[in-house]
Amino acid sequence: MSASVERQHIVVGIDDHDANNRAVDWVVDAARTYPCDIELITAMDSIGSDPIAAEEHLAQVRRRLTGFAGSTVRSELRFGDAATVLVDAGSQADLLVIGSRRDHPVRTALDGWLPERIPTQSTVPTVVIPSDWSGGTGDVVHGVDDDIAVPALDAAARAALRLGLGLVLVRVWRAPSTDEGGMLAALGDPARHEEHSRRILDDATRIVAVRFPTLRTRSLLLEGVPGKVLASIGVAATLLVIGRNHLTTLGGALGGSVAHRLIQDSQTPVCVVPRTTTTEPAQLSAADALERSAS
Repeated sequence: MSASVERQHIVVGIDDHDANNRAVDWVVDAARTYPCDIELITAMDSIGSDPIAAEEHLAQVRRRLTGFAGSTVRSELRFGDAATVLVDAGSQADLLVIGSRRDHPVRTALDGWLPERIPTQSTVPTVVIPSDWSGGTGDVVHGVDDDIAVPALDAAARAALRLGLGLVLVRVWRAPSTDEGGMLAALGDPARHEEHSRRILDDATRIVAVRFPTLRTRSLLLEGVPGKVLASIGVAATLLVIGRNHLTTLGGALGGSVAHRLIQDSQTPVCVVPRTTTTEPAQLSAADALERSAS
């Protein structure tokens, strides 16, 4: 662990399904690696709730997380809609962690698509842990978007530093499609699309090099569908980091959001970073980011 790694306040959504157990596994790994202030939150509605059982389960999880050097653990039972409760609890934290029943899509739908609703509404980076996650030791992977989102870039770099890993910056570009007459779409020269993406990736790489000079970084420029490519690259990764490009869950689903696709398809934990934070704007040019770093 790097000596410069900051302490992190993590809020974890807790209930009794398998995906939640994987979320706790992920936080255990984090607490082994760097100091954390861990806050366990169980959200309950008023229908069919069993507060006593919920408190007992919270106590079990709390005992499992207690004892890691430098880390603290506390828990709380709150009543209300799960998404509202967890987003509110996470608003004062550095990170929100939830589980996703990726292998039980019907059950997820009945739960109101919480794994997608919560990252959409959250004001802090949110890590979604799939129920079939089994751990990973590879570097952190960040999908670089058209507009370089500095909060997402920073979140990926800081996660890599905390975990003592490298950072892989991945820019995925798509060749233009053809219409029914076989003509390329407007501005359809594949070479132009590839070169545009290469410039974006180079800018992101330079920003990381200036802002995080000790971080081991490499970059990949790949062609394909972003969600599929990132899921494939991320199989061996410890964490996938992606910026949030949609303000609503529905917009993300209909618009083909990469974050939406990764939450559904990735076996690797996905960290969704909001468009803005309290310290950084949504997007920043390479020149602006480098100037800020130098000042």
